[in-house]
Amino acid sequence: TNTVQQIGGGRTYTLVTNGTNLQLLVQSNASPNPAFWTNARGTNSWATISGTNTTNWSSDSAGTMDTLQVPGGGTTDVFFTASNATAPITTTLDGSYSINSLTFQGSSPTNTNAVTISNGTGTNTLTISGGGITTQTGTQPHLISSKVALGTSQTWTLAAGTTLTVSGVINDFNAGFSLTKGGAAGNTGTLILSSGANSFLGGVT
Repeated sequence: TNTVQQIGGGRTYTLVTNGTNLQLLVQSNASPNPAFWTNARGTNSWATISGTNTTNWSSDSAGTMDTLQVPGGGTTDVFFTASNATAPITTTLDGSYSINSLTFQGSSPTNTNAVTISNGTGTNTLTISGGGITTQTGTQPHLISSKVALGTSQTWTLAAGTTLTVSGVINDFNAGFSLTKGGAAGNTGTLILSSGANSFLGGVT
């Protein structure tokens, strides 16, 4: 007989009973993929995870299935937002994260509400891997003011008429990674890299 209990911190206890044997297993919940922002806990923080592992993230676009873990592992595709997320969409990292991609959707509520991603408490970095960043047609202008790291060379694809501002410092840990601005030929969105201290070595094309 197995009894599974969510015990917080992104961990699960499993009590395994087999005859006269009793075994307690402690495991970390896997990094979610995908993860849609909901702010279901109402804290505006990426880092919030309760004693029963409820978070501000959902594994479905309707926002009905909690991920029971925060994004990470370099594998999570993060979406802003689930369709049931409420404005304002002002988020804080409150920890460092490594994700595969970040997408700002063109559907409600981000078609009428801008998203901000800021540092929060501590000194934090949002590392983005090969999936890069995408702004979909119809989405509002968005702002990332936290530090951003390139986990590899990547493309940020901006649909025409969209704007993404990254005011936080972008680095690549001296790895020589490059950033390519993508989109429809001759008709891409606007990418503003406003920090004067960006230090990724591969440059922007």
